Amino acid sequence: MSAQKNKIAICLIIKNEPQMIPEYVDYYLKLGADTIIIYDNDSDTPVVSDNPNVIVNKWATVWPANQMRAYHDCALRYSQEYKWIGFFDSDEYVILKKHNNLLRIGMIKQKTKRQINGKKSGHTTSTIVSACVY
Repeated sequence: MSAQKNKIAICLIIKNEPQMIPEYVDYYLKLGADTIIIYDNDSDTPVVSDNPNVIVNKWATVWPANQMRAYHDCALRYSQEYKWIGFFDSDEYVILKKHNNLLRIGMIKQKTKRQINGKKSGHTTSTIVSACVY
C-alpha cells in the first residue's frame, strides 16, 4: 500500500470534449490537486496528455450508469494512493470562497471510512463532493 499523505485527485469522465481538458486540468492543478484522472468514454479522437499529472484511462461502456461505473472504478483503483478524490463533470468547477486550495478543505472535513460494496476498506479516504462551494 502506498502512502496517501494528503494527496488529492480529481476524477472525471468525458466523451468528445477535447476543448475542455486543458482549462480543466490547469484549473484543478492550480487549486492544489496532485493528479487529474480522466476516463475517456470512447471519444472519436482518443484523449491524450503529456502532462505528468494527468492519468488517462480508456473507458468504453454503454449506458445506463456509465458515469457512476467510471467513478466507482476510479475509487477502487486510486483510493489507496489518494486521500481525497473529487468527482466532477468537465464543466464543473469548485469555487473556493473561504480557502485557497483543495487540501485546506480536505483537512477540515471529517475523515470517514470509505465503503465499497458494503465492505470497509482498510484505509481512510474521503470524497470531495461536487457542486459544493467552500
